[in-house]
Amino acid sequence: MTNLLQVVKIALSRLHLLLLLVVFLFSSCRKAPTYEFDLIISNGNVIDGSGSLWFPADLAIKGKNIVEIGKIPNKEKRAPKIINAQDLIVCPGFINLQTNSNSFIFTDDFSKNKIYQGITSQVFVDGIPLRLTQDRKKLGIYFSELINRGISINIGAYIGLNKIVESVLGSSKRKVNLSEISEIKKIIHENMIDGALGLSNSSDKLIKESMTPDELIALADVVAKYGGRYSAFVRGNKKEIQTAIRETVRVSKEANIPTDIVNLEVTDESFFGKIEEIIKVLDKHRESVELLTMTQAPYLARRDDASGVPSEMQEKDVIFVLKLDWVSIRSVGRNSNLNKGMISRKIHAESYGSFPLVLGKFVREKEISDLETVVKKMTWLNAKKLGLQNRGLIKIGNRADITIFNPNTVNGNGATKNPQEFSSGIQYVIVNGVLVLEAGKLLSSQPGQILLGKGKLKE
Repeated sequence: MTNLLQVVKIALSRLHLLLLLVVFLFSSCRKAPTYEFDLIISNGNVIDGSGSLWFPADLAIKGKNIVEIGKIPNKEKRAPKIINAQDLIVCPGFINLQTNSNSFIFTDDFSKNKIYQGITSQVFVDGIPLRLTQDRKKLGIYFSELINRGISINIGAYIGLNKIVESVLGSSKRKVNLSEISEIKKIIHENMIDGALGLSNSSDKLIKESMTPDELIALADVVAKYGGRYSAFVRGNKKEIQTAIRETVRVSKEANIPTDIVNLEVTDESFFGKIEEIIKVLDKHRESVELLTMTQAPYLARRDDASGVPSEMQEKDVIFVLKLDWVSIRSVGRNSNLNKGMISRKIHAESYGSFPLVLGKFVREKEISDLETVVKKMTWLNAKKLGLQNRGLIKIGNRADITIFNPNTVNGNGATKNPQEFSSGIQYVIVNGVLVLEAGKLLSSQPGQILLGKGKLKE
């Protein structure tokens, strides 16, 4: 009897082991769940960036692209991540055409103040850092370093003409000679081939002192041959602004180059509230120069305090400019990492909240325009200026750069509180199909890419 029990025990033990082996083999053979999409945005109110009326829809993302727009049946909503965007606005990620962050990008890996504004792409309007320009560091190498380090949002760059002139002339205060103009042309050529988006003139005084208008036009002509743009800063008192506008228009006409005034800044307080006079001058020129456009932040003048809160007169100017159909909207300023000692710097509020300020204060509260038109000014109009074919619109096949915000709470807090306070109401930010902001919380993902100009794409 004892022997029989032992035999039974051994048999049961072996059967148990056999069952365990079967279970192990079965579980190891099971396939991991397969998903048709990588990310689904469900139940959102979509503003596609074209200016058309919003519509309810689901969005499906696969890899870096938008692959489906419309009502996706629940049984087909197969994705590892599904965002419920009920009562939220789903729109293209905001594109910022004026960023001065190039020397600070490595101090803030995640572009916090830009992501909290809903920005998915930004452009270094004044080129790469001066120290790199002086060392003749190629733009392509700089771009490679950014990608190797990791960036959270997409980045492009203009060629900063003032920095090139400074690197060529050094401390000399004089006109460039023929040899130096040739050298500057060569640098511009190299930068355009490396993927620069165009040429920027952010220091009108320096350029006037160092070269003639004809020489400036010759430089812009090099850029135009590669499909680039000319970006001009216009600032000063009434007379200085009118002169700068005439000179900018001449460059655009004679070099046949698309031209964007990215910074119209009035310094004469007696002229506050009279911006219509300047716009009339621009409108007159635009009759013959179709390539002339403007990009504006919700500030037209800087005050001594960093909050940049506009006076009633300045606000009147801001509203007038923002309503113009040929003016797109931008932010400005640097990437600022509050955890790395940057808080002590006097940083203007627009670095933290330009886009949300327009959506909250000017659209929701003051009702200066409909939401669809303003979103277009922040997305597709800016993408069009840069020649970006696959960004700026919610469209099948386009890159999944998407911002999701609450229209009832979105605002730029810096204009009324601490200038360095992050914006509110931006709930989700997606860059190239990857979340960088989720439910209002910053993530450590770095899916940003380089926005290359047509010179690089022609290679």
